[in-house]
Amino acid sequence: MSKSGKPLDPDFLNTYERESTWAPAQGISYPTSRRYRRQGMPYLMWGGCVYVPKAEAREWIAAQIQRRNPPRRKRQSAPTAEINAP
Repeated sequence: MSKSGKPLDPDFLNTYERESTWAPAQGISYPTSRRYRRQGMPYLMWGGCVYVPKAEAREWIAAQIQRRNPPRRKRQSAPTAEINAP
């Protein structure tokens, strides 16, 4: 029970994962995860530990992906017709 008298959602912590286990599972290092937090990735500080919301963090990372513009097509030279004067 929480202080307000309402029971806590039992799935609350199922949506969060400790950063120390989440980062390696995503293939990133702890410093990278810390940098992502500074850049705006959602997280929760609870009991002196950092917890990352799994789905929201995945969406945040996906939103940060930037794609290059496709290379410009080269201009095709227009066919030239010779003008012959009689």
